[in-house]
Amino acid sequence: MRTPVIILIVAVVLIIIGAVAAIMMMMGGSNTTANILTQNGTKIDFYNNNTQAWTHVEFVILNDTTVNNTTQVYYGEAWLKPGENKTFDMSSLLGYNDTPLPVGSVLRIDTWTGLFNPNNSGNGNLNLTVRGWSNGTTPPTSDPLYNLTSLNMPIGPLPSNVTSTWGTISMTAPNVNTTYTNAFNELLFTEDSNGNLIVNITTPGGLSQTIAELV
Repeated sequence: MRTPVIILIVAVVLIIIGAVAAIMMMMGGSNTTANILTQNGTKIDFYNNNTQAWTHVEFVILNDTTVNNTTQVYYGEAWLKPGENKTFDMSSLLGYNDTPLPVGSVLRIDTWTGLFNPNNSGNGNLNLTVRGWSNGTTPPTSDPLYNLTSLNMPIGPLPSNVTSTWGTISMTAPNVNTTYTNAFNELLFTEDSNGNLIVNITTPGGLSQTIAELV
């Protein structure tokens, strides 16, 4: 008598897990989903041009619309080794799978950025490139680049568990240590008819550090 009951319980649990997974795939919000790069989907990329320090980017994705016409706030971060980049697939995240976001879609992304290295010494200059594109896992040569810079930022200690470039996106706000978060920028990514994301940096660079200290 026990065996059929156990089988039934296991079946119910599997159904629940499957349903939750399906909802997450439709709504987005999965770290795994955001890190799967589709061929034709819309992507955003952060590249660390600083040759001396790691760049840490905390960001919030606002003003987004999923394939089901619902809105959701997403939270992400990326640790970027000098000379390396991290790409996130927005189409996968928002449930569009292997298709670009609709033309005219706007993603508002607020970023808080800091510099780090194992030696925790001195100051450095933030030199971060952002870009966005569709139709390819790597950006086309014509893809426009946008630079985020901030001068004379303190360099913080690199956490011992950070050994390689990585990034994550979820629907849960992280606990952020703002001690070395010294640059704030608000980015508006707009999907154009060519599949590129045109970026408008709405926060003047000169105000970045002051705003970051107030957040």
